[in-house]
Amino acid sequence: GEYLAFDDNCSHAQCSLAGGYLDGSTVTCYCHGGQFDVKTGKVLAPPPTSSISVYKVKAEGENILIEI
Repeated sequence: GEYLAFDDNCSHAQCSLAGGYLDGSTVTCYCHGGQFDVKTGKVLAPPPTSSISVYKVKAEGENILIEI
């Protein structure tokens, strides 16, 4: 019941997070297993050392708006 928007690239090796695994609000990068909180962008597990960007999302009717 919640929309989230975040960077697609892992800050460690620039792998696409779209190929990873999402469990609740944790996305795990498929390349090296790094984890991020998709609500805050913070690193939860190495090897990444820098956060990913997250964006504000707003639903208006049938439209999903992302503020970048």
